[in-house]
Amino acid sequence: MAIVPPNPAQGAELFADYSGLLQHDDFCDNKSGGVYSHKTSEFSATECEMILDLIRAIVDECKLKAENLSELDDVDLSGLNDGDTIIWDLGAGKWIPALNDTTDEKVKMYVDSPAAQYLSDLIDDVTIVVQPTGQVLEVGADSLMDSHINIAAAIDWSKISKVGAVPGDVGAAAAAHTHAGTDINSGVVGVAYGGTGAGTASGAQINLQFQTVSPHDTGPVSVLAADTFKFFTNAGAGAEVEFQLPTAAAGLVYYFGVLDTDGLKIRANTGDDIRNGGSASSTAGYMASATIGSTCMLVAIDDTTWLAFSSVGTWALA
Repeated sequence: MAIVPPNPAQGAELFADYSGLLQHDDFCDNKSGGVYSHKTSEFSATECEMILDLIRAIVDECKLKAENLSELDDVDLSGLNDGDTIIWDLGAGKWIPALNDTTDEKVKMYVDSPAAQYLSDLIDDVTIVVQPTGQVLEVGADSLMDSHINIAAAIDWSKISKVGAVPGDVGAAAAAHTHAGTDINSGVVGVAYGGTGAGTASGAQINLQFQTVSPHDTGPVSVLAADTFKFFTNAGAGAEVEFQLPTAAAGLVYYFGVLDTDGLKIRANTGDDIRNGGSASSTAGYMASATIGSTCMLVAIDDTTWLAFSSVGTWALA
C-alpha cells in the first residue's frame, strides 16, 4: 500500500472553502427485477486524501491560535478592565484591549494611546482644569504664566486687563491707572513714556531731558531725526556753525541757542522752509543769529514746514 504525503495547499483551500469536498453516499442503489437493493460502497483514495488534508489544516489553525496565547508577552494587559475584550494587533504582534461599551465614557489623548482614560487623568489639571460645575474645561487662572502662552499667540488688546500700575505710579494712582493701546510699544512700556529708543526707565528719563550738543567745528552739522528734543549751541566752535535739519516730519522738535558771537545758522532741508512769526525763509533756506542769548525752538508741523516757537533774541531768515 502506497504512502500518500499530505498536501498542505489542498488542506488550506478546503479550510477556507470546503464546498469542493466531494459528497459521498455510503450505499449504492441497484435495481434488479423492479426491486432496489443496497450495497455498501467504498471511499476513493482521492476523497480520503482531501478529508485528511482538511483535518490537518484544522489542527494547524488550532495550534497557531493556541501558540499566540501561550505566553503572557503576547497579551498587553495595561488598562484592561473587568468585562473588556481583547483584539489581535497585527503591527504589535500581540493582543491588546479593545474599547467596548464599558469604556465609552473615556477618551484617548492620541490615536495610538494604549488605552482610554478619563479626561481629568489626561490633563495636568493645573494649566487646564476640569470644572466640576457645568463639567467644562477651563484655563487654570491661578497658575497660568507667560511660559504657558505661545510666543506667536495673537492676543487682542480688548482681551487684556488695562487696569494696573505704570512706572512712577503709587498708591491710589497705581490702582486707578488705565492703560491705552499706545502704552505698549514693542513690549517696552518705557518707550511710550520716554520717547523713541528708551529701553529702560533711566533711558526714558534721559529722553525727557535736554541734551546739549556743542560742535567742535563749523559744520555743517547734521541734525538727525533721532536727535529730537536735543539742545544745540555754537559754544567753542570759533566760527559760525551751520546746523543742517533733517527732512521735516510732523512732531520733530529741536532747541537752538547762541553762546558765541561767531553766530549760529539753522538750515532747512531740500523742499522745506522755516517760519518765524510772520516771516518765512526760502525753500532750503535758513534762520540765523549772532546775538548771544538768542534761542528758539523749532517744531516740524508737517512734512515741509518748521515753525519757530518761543523765539528769543535777534533772528534773520533767508
